[in-house]
Amino acid sequence: MMADTSDLSEALAADGTERYRLALAAINLSVYDWNIETGVIERPSLGHDVQRLPTEETRTGEAWAAIVHPDDLPGLRAALSAHFRGETQRLEHEYRYRGDDGTWRWVRQYGIALRRPNGMAHRLVGATTDITEIRQREAELQAARAETERTRAHMQSLLDNMRDGVGSAEADGTYITSNKAMFELVNIPREQILALGTMQNIWRYQYEQRLVPHVAPSADEHVANQVALFNRADGSQQVRQRPDGSWVERCFRKMPDGSRLVVVRDITDLKQRETDLARERDAAHAARVEAEAANQAKSTFLATMSHEIRTPMNGVLGMLEVLEHQSISDSQRAIVATMRSSASSLLRIIDDVLDFSKIEAGRLELEEVPFSLSELVGNTVETLRAQADAKNLGLTMELAPGSADGLVGDPVRVRQILFNLLGNALKFTQAGRVHLRAVTSALGEGQVRVTLTVTDTGIGISEAERTRLFQPFSQADSSTTRRFGGTGLGLSIVRRLAQLMGGEVKVRSQPGKGSAFTVTLLLSASTGDPVDQTPQQALSPANAVNDYVLVVDDHPVNRQVLVRQLELLGLTADTAVDGADALALWQPGRYAAVLADMHMPNMDGYALTAAIRGREFAFGSLRTPIVAVTANAMHGEEERCLDADMDGYLAKPVSLARLSAILGRWVSVTLPPEPPAPVVDRPMLRSWLGNDEATVRSVLVEFLHNARENVQDIKTALTAQDMPAVATAAHKLRGGALSVGAHALQRLATTLEAAARPGDRAACESVLAPLDRELERAGQDIGA
Repeated sequence: MMADTSDLSEALAADGTERYRLALAAINLSVYDWNIETGVIERPSLGHDVQRLPTEETRTGEAWAAIVHPDDLPGLRAALSAHFRGETQRLEHEYRYRGDDGTWRWVRQYGIALRRPNGMAHRLVGATTDITEIRQREAELQAARAETERTRAHMQSLLDNMRDGVGSAEADGTYITSNKAMFELVNIPREQILALGTMQNIWRYQYEQRLVPHVAPSADEHVANQVALFNRADGSQQVRQRPDGSWVERCFRKMPDGSRLVVVRDITDLKQRETDLARERDAAHAARVEAEAANQAKSTFLATMSHEIRTPMNGVLGMLEVLEHQSISDSQRAIVATMRSSASSLLRIIDDVLDFSKIEAGRLELEEVPFSLSELVGNTVETLRAQADAKNLGLTMELAPGSADGLVGDPVRVRQILFNLLGNALKFTQAGRVHLRAVTSALGEGQVRVTLTVTDTGIGISEAERTRLFQPFSQADSSTTRRFGGTGLGLSIVRRLAQLMGGEVKVRSQPGKGSAFTVTLLLSASTGDPVDQTPQQALSPANAVNDYVLVVDDHPVNRQVLVRQLELLGLTADTAVDGADALALWQPGRYAAVLADMHMPNMDGYALTAAIRGREFAFGSLRTPIVAVTANAMHGEEERCLDADMDGYLAKPVSLARLSAILGRWVSVTLPPEPPAPVVDRPMLRSWLGNDEATVRSVLVEFLHNARENVQDIKTALTAQDMPAVATAAHKLRGGALSVGAHALQRLATTLEAAARPGDRAACESVLAPLDRELERAGQDIGA
């Protein structure tokens, strides 16, 4: 059965339409038919996919105008009007419209108007093609060209503004281009270089015009040398001095296309700086050698000063200590105590000056040893307690809970900081108290920040005075030195020591209301048990054959001091004036120990030690302990002595306690009992009462009577548990004891009052027994 003819026609027509749609899509065209009179635009559906138009919204001219870009709409309307009026035979115009995806797309529209017999256009038929990608490529190309031009102009500007000459040439030497600096550096005008044309001609011209030094015998040889360098083009530099005295550096480098990059640089200033630097380096070396020599001279001077000062101080303090253990009267004992206190103060001043000098010379080195913070703080406070008691001041300390106790650092220097701060606080405080607070905080990686704060209720410091407080040889004002004494070095040393330990010092103060000094130090946490800082009495070893000690010192006072001190320890001594004399006396087993000065004529302590050790080895005898006794207290001296095979080290002045502690390692020593302190300060009373013995005795008897009543009131109040009454009676006892210089009674009364105020009855009762004993001793001394 044959198909219907109309169906076949429709099928053929549909097939033609599809072919037509595909043809339009292939050339990126869509067709339209715009009835100008009705405003309706007909677009076959076959074109919509190409143009990406919203189907319903563009059926009229007004709807179409709504999607045209506002910047392009006036031009489109002008082009349409001109064509409708017959001014153009054909419409061709480009503009943007919003596609169905919301983006702006470019289109080129073609069209021909259909006109009535009167010439009026009533229809516009035509096609549009999408040129969005073409426009994008044109914009990108234009931007690339603009960027290239900007880059070229920028690079040329950079080159023309460079101080270095930069140019290029072909591989055969043909000149290409260069910047302005190149013409100036080669001293050839641009027109002349262009006329010369090649590098070979330029080099010949430079030689002939004497623009370069004539290191080659002829122009041909000069050009040949330059061509060889040009062809090598490995970036190596050629430095030369021009006839006018200036210096240039030239470099050729081969580029990827075979051309050569030429760089010429004026290095005259660099050469001058090199010359100046060499001169400065030589001067610095000479200054460093001179400074090192001066520093060594200063160190030698410090060692000499330490030795020369400590030698007589050893005699003064040593003999005063010996004298205190003699049978002398109470008044004489008080005089000796005053002399010893003054000598100790003088030694502290000397130590301050030497320490400051060592810091200034950069010769002060810090030790790194484990120590206990609580023991160090506690021992320091206890050492100064007598000074606080003498002024009726409270002296308290606090180690913050949770603080680390085992630290690693230089305990001697930490103690020195505390002595300076506490000593100043006690010196400048007339009433009230001085308090020390220590706290630590972990910083990680084994580091610990230690904060030490000393607070007092003293005279205070004004803001103007604080600005110069830490300057060396300075005190708050000139009257301070006259009133309180001192060198003005203490706080300067504290600050320098704190800085050496990675810390700082700060002060808060108000005149009349006291001060607070805070020192921070960066130390390390101890991984083991902190060492005990107090000297320990060592046991006598089995090979101690006798109690004879050999004293070797070229200074007669030093020998006499040591002999007297050894006698007090129950030891017998032989003496020698130098190492040679000592070596003649020494025999294996003859001496239990040798005390040797390090710096002596003929044979010093080091040479003596070496000689004794050599003889011991030759004889196969037991080792004789050798102790260095030296006035050189510089850092590292002890290590040098021990490295020289000695067994101990003592710095002058030597106290009985230190001498006993070190000799006790090898021989049996007995420290003599401490001389009893006088119950009352009779010299003081005599100076007040004009040496009237009758009046002095009357005052002492009255004091004793009142003291006994005060003690009885204390006991009665304690029985009644009336702690305020205990404090009141203890306060009266302390005041009476202070007035007659009964320092032991004063300290006990102070302790009792301090315990009574917070109501610590047990602590008060623990003071009663020593209080009774001291009161009985006072009665025996006064004789009443």
